[in-house]
Amino acid sequence: MCSSDLLRSKAEELRDAVRKNLSKICLILGTDYLQFILKELKGALTRGSQIHVLSFTVHHVLTVMDSSLKVGDLDSSIKILMDVIMEDTFGSAGQEKDADGYQSKTKEVKHNKSFDTAEIVSSYIGIKYFSILLKPIKAMLLERLPRSEERRVGKECR
Repeated sequence: MCSSDLLRSKAEELRDAVRKNLSKICLILGTDYLQFILKELKGALTRGSQIHVLSFTVHHVLTVMDSSLKVGDLDSSIKILMDVIMEDTFGSAGQEKDADGYQSKTKEVKHNKSFDTAEIVSSYIGIKYFSILLKPIKAMLLERLPRSEERRVGKECR
Protein backbone atom coordinates (compact mmCIF):
# COMPACT_ATOMS: atom_id res chain seq x y z
CA MET A 1 0.00 0.00 0.00
CA CYS A 2 1.56 3.25 -1.16
CA SER A 3 -0.05 5.39 1.56
CA SER A 4 1.80 3.43 4.27
CA ASP A 5 5.09 4.59 2.81
CA LEU A 6 3.89 8.17 2.61
CA LEU A 7 2.81 8.12 6.26
CA ARG A 8 6.47 7.54 7.17
CA SER A 9 7.34 10.93 5.72
CA LYS A 10 8.66 13.65 8.00
CA ALA A 11 6.44 16.19 6.22
CA GLU A 12 3.36 16.74 8.38
CA GLU A 13 1.32 18.19 5.49
CA LEU A 14 1.95 15.06 3.44
CA ARG A 15 0.89 12.77 6.32
CA ASP A 16 -2.26 14.86 6.81
CA ALA A 17 -3.12 14.64 3.11
CA VAL A 18 -2.56 10.87 3.08
CA ARG A 19 -4.74 10.47 6.19
CA LYS A 20 -7.49 12.55 4.61
CA ASN A 21 -7.47 10.52 1.39
CA LEU A 22 -7.14 7.20 3.17
CA SER A 23 -10.18 8.10 5.28
CA LYS A 24 -12.17 8.87 2.14
CA ILE A 25 -11.13 5.53 0.65
CA CYS A 26 -12.18 3.69 3.82
CA LEU A 27 -15.50 5.50 3.80
CA ILE A 28 -16.13 4.46 0.18
CA LEU A 29 -15.00 0.85 0.66
CA GLY A 30 -16.75 0.44 4.00
CA THR A 31 -15.89 -1.73 6.96
CA ASP A 32 -15.64 -4.92 4.90
CA TYR A 33 -12.16 -3.80 3.79
CA LEU A 34 -11.13 -1.93 6.93
CA GLN A 35 -9.31 -4.86 8.54
CA PHE A 36 -7.14 -5.30 5.43
CA ILE A 37 -6.26 -1.61 5.33
CA LEU A 38 -5.45 -1.63 9.06
CA LYS A 39 -3.32 -4.75 8.65
CA GLU A 40 -1.28 -3.08 5.91
CA LEU A 41 -0.83 0.08 7.97
CA LYS A 42 0.18 -1.88 11.07
CA GLY A 43 2.68 -3.91 9.06
CA ALA A 44 4.26 -0.81 7.55
CA LEU A 45 4.32 1.50 10.58
CA THR A 46 6.17 -0.58 13.13
CA ARG A 47 8.80 1.38 15.02
CA GLY A 48 9.48 4.62 16.82
CA SER A 49 7.34 7.57 15.83
CA GLN A 50 5.66 5.44 13.16
CA ILE A 51 3.62 3.77 15.92
CA HIS A 52 2.29 7.18 16.96
CA VAL A 53 1.46 7.95 13.33
CA LEU A 54 -0.36 4.60 13.08
CA SER A 55 -2.48 5.29 16.14
CA PHE A 56 -3.27 8.84 15.04
CA THR A 57 -4.19 7.61 11.55
CA VAL A 58 -6.46 4.85 12.87
CA HIS A 59 -8.23 7.40 15.04
CA HIS A 60 -8.65 9.77 12.08
CA VAL A 61 -10.08 7.03 9.86
CA LEU A 62 -12.57 5.91 12.52
CA THR A 63 -13.59 9.50 13.25
CA VAL A 64 -14.36 10.10 9.57
CA MET A 65 -16.25 6.80 9.34
CA ASP A 66 -18.10 7.38 12.63
CA SER A 67 -21.31 8.77 11.12
CA SER A 68 -21.70 5.78 8.79
CA LEU A 69 -20.86 3.05 11.33
CA LYS A 70 -23.39 0.89 13.11
CA VAL A 71 -23.08 -1.70 15.87
CA GLY A 72 -21.20 -4.75 14.60
CA ASP A 73 -19.31 -2.96 11.83
CA LEU A 74 -15.95 -3.16 13.63
CA ASP A 75 -16.28 -6.80 14.74
CA SER A 76 -13.90 -8.13 12.09
CA SER A 77 -11.30 -5.46 12.89
CA ILE A 78 -11.45 -5.59 16.69
CA LYS A 79 -8.22 -7.54 17.25
CA ILE A 80 -6.02 -5.28 15.16
CA LEU A 81 -7.70 -2.17 16.55
CA MET A 82 -7.04 -3.31 20.12
CA ASP A 83 -3.42 -4.09 19.24
CA VAL A 84 -2.96 -0.53 18.00
CA ILE A 85 -4.75 0.99 21.00
CA MET A 86 -2.85 -1.07 23.57
CA GLU A 87 0.55 -0.44 21.97
CA ASP A 88 -0.03 3.30 21.84
CA THR A 89 -1.35 3.42 25.40
CA PHE A 90 0.65 0.83 27.33
CA GLY A 91 3.44 -0.34 25.02
CA SER A 92 6.75 1.31 24.29
CA ALA A 93 4.97 4.07 22.37
CA GLY A 94 2.83 4.93 25.38
CA GLN A 95 5.80 4.88 27.73
CA GLU A 96 7.70 7.12 25.32
CA LYS A 97 4.94 9.74 25.49
CA ASP A 98 4.97 9.66 29.29
CA ALA A 99 8.74 9.83 29.69
CA ASP A 100 10.05 12.94 31.39
CA GLY A 101 11.96 15.13 28.98
CA TYR A 102 10.63 13.38 25.89
CA GLN A 103 10.00 16.01 23.25
CA SER A 104 8.74 15.77 19.76
CA LYS A 105 7.48 18.28 17.28
CA THR A 106 5.13 15.88 15.52
CA LYS A 107 1.48 16.20 16.43
CA GLU A 108 1.05 12.43 16.37
CA VAL A 109 3.38 12.12 19.36
CA LYS A 110 2.00 15.13 21.21
CA HIS A 111 -1.60 13.89 21.19
CA ASN A 112 -2.80 10.56 22.52
CA LYS A 113 -5.95 9.62 20.62
CA SER A 114 -6.07 6.01 21.83
CA PHE A 115 -8.65 6.63 24.53
CA ASP A 116 -10.94 8.30 22.01
CA THR A 117 -10.31 5.48 19.54
CA ALA A 118 -11.25 2.92 22.19
CA GLU A 119 -14.48 4.81 22.82
CA ILE A 120 -15.38 4.74 19.11
CA VAL A 121 -14.48 1.04 18.86
CA SER A 122 -16.55 0.12 21.91
CA SER A 123 -19.55 1.90 20.37
CA TYR A 124 -19.52 -0.15 17.18
CA ILE A 125 -18.70 -3.73 18.16
CA GLY A 126 -21.21 -6.43 18.83
CA ILE A 127 -21.72 -7.65 22.38
CA LYS A 128 -20.11 -11.02 21.68
CA TYR A 129 -16.86 -9.24 20.69
CA PHE A 130 -16.72 -7.16 23.83
CA SER A 131 -14.55 -9.80 25.51
CA ILE A 132 -11.85 -9.18 22.88
CA LEU A 133 -11.99 -5.49 23.77
CA LEU A 134 -11.69 -6.20 27.49
CA LYS A 135 -9.15 -9.04 27.38
CA PRO A 136 -5.97 -6.91 27.14
CA ILE A 137 -7.28 -4.49 29.77
CA LYS A 138 -8.10 -7.39 32.08
CA ALA A 139 -4.59 -8.78 31.57
CA MET A 140 -3.16 -5.39 32.57
CA LEU A 141 -5.28 -5.34 35.72
CA LEU A 142 -3.99 -8.75 36.76
CA GLU A 143 -0.42 -7.44 36.75
CA ARG A 144 1.10 -5.30 39.46
CA LEU A 145 1.09 -1.88 37.81
CA PRO A 146 2.73 1.40 38.69
CA ARG A 147 0.31 4.16 39.68
CA SER A 148 0.56 5.92 36.31
CA GLU A 149 -0.37 2.70 34.49
CA GLU A 150 -3.35 2.18 36.81
CA ARG A 151 -4.65 5.63 35.91
CA ARG A 152 -4.34 4.90 32.20
CA VAL A 153 -6.18 1.58 32.59
CA GLY A 154 -8.94 3.44 34.44
CA LYS A 155 -9.11 6.06 31.71
CA GLU A 156 -9.27 3.32 29.07
CA CYS A 157 -12.28 1.80 30.83
CA ARG A 158 -14.29 5.03 30.90
